[in-house]
Amino acid sequence: MTEERTTPLRGRMIEDMRIRGLGDKSQQAHIRAVKNFAAFLGHSPDTATPEELRAYQLHMTDTEVTPSVYNGRITALRFFFGMTCGRDEMKRYMQFRTEPRKLPAVLSAEEVSELLAVAPGPGLWEKHTAPSFGLAIYRYGPNSATRPRTTSRKAAGRSSSRSRAAL
Repeated sequence: MTEERTTPLRGRMIEDMRIRGLGDKSQQAHIRAVKNFAAFLGHSPDTATPEELRAYQLHMTDTEVTPSVYNGRITALRFFFGMTCGRDEMKRYMQFRTEPRKLPAVLSAEEVSELLAVAPGPGLWEKHTAPSFGLAIYRYGPNSATRPRTTSRKAAGRSSSRSRAAL
């Protein structure tokens, strides 16, 4: 890892990360996170107070830092305060953020009907997929007239006969 200038505090943090086996990219990310925190504070980060830490978390929220970047910075600060500075009490003031869950696309009855209407006519058993919806439509040919037309929605990457529901 290239070091532009190494203060005793930065050097100790790098040594702590090496002792714990962190990779080069993780080390760079941790150093960058502590550097951003120090730039926000305007003084050495090892003397930060809980109020300054809270202000930094609000600053990250207000500047619309993504939850993954936010959590990465908090992880680096937890390492910094816990391992390098020996100030475990600062961890109490750090909060991780959760990423909002995205709802899956669900087709209405009309959309399913439209999708089935454009499916090709009878023939061999065919599987048609609509990747943007995550929906698979199974059609059975004339040799399997007793089998119903079914749809399937893959659940968590698994596909089984139980995941198919008759229309």
